[in-house]
Amino acid sequence: TQFVRAIGAMKKMRDPAGVEETILELVQKLGANKKRLFKRLKKNQSPEQDALLQAALTALATIGSSLSLACLHQSAAGKGATADTARKAAAVLEQRLAEEAVSN
Repeated sequence: TQFVRAIGAMKKMRDPAGVEETILELVQKLGANKKRLFKRLKKNQSPEQDALLQAALTALATIGSSLSLACLHQSAAGKGATADTARKAAAVLEQRLAEEAVSN
């Protein structure tokens, strides 16, 4: 969890697309997207898994692209701390992408 948080805090990195892809895979494996929602409800995740998932969603706000935005919107559907984290991360990412578009 600390490692994912550290990645999310980095403003510049050598291969942001590769890191983003890895974090998106992690999010899918942890079940934050709609396709795995029912499986996730059936098997209870540990608090550590929830913390890791929330850290990954937050990291996507910092390093993600429009690809991450789609994942965050999917993850935001629903209730609970994970959905709240995804909604906040999506808002941050949307603003960052808009600012980048203006500056380019």
